[in-house]
Amino acid sequence: MKAVLPLLRDHHTHVSFYAALGAAADLSGCATAAEALAALGRQPGPLALARGWRDNLYALPAAELDRLGPAAVCNISLHSFRFNAAARELIAPRWPEVAARIDDQAWVERHLDLVFELFTAGGAAAIPAWL
Repeated sequence: MKAVLPLLRDHHTHVSFYAALGAAADLSGCATAAEALAALGRQPGPLALARGWRDNLYALPAAELDRLGPAAVCNISLHSFRFNAAARELIAPRWPEVAARIDDQAWVERHLDLVFELFTAGGAAAIPAWL
């Protein structure tokens, strides 16, 4: 029997990133794309954020995600992201590389600091209270 322990594979955690996404929609309880898209659609703001997407359970088709306003989704590991076209357009002036390469997993792994910066651009004041 083979066991997989998350931190043994990932080798680190992202406590500050989890804190920065504290107000984001939590998709970890969603079992279908329809549930996830509904939760994401309820997010306010110029850029709707969601965390906890279980990409091993369901896909988030680009056409369906594009029906929402600007939206960015982080999978449960915080190492895979899905940005819709409106989100890419919104962030491109300040983070052109992220907008262009967010779907390239190898690039994301090498540039997580830049991706995290996008979500914490307001500095410490932008991170919601974390209990």
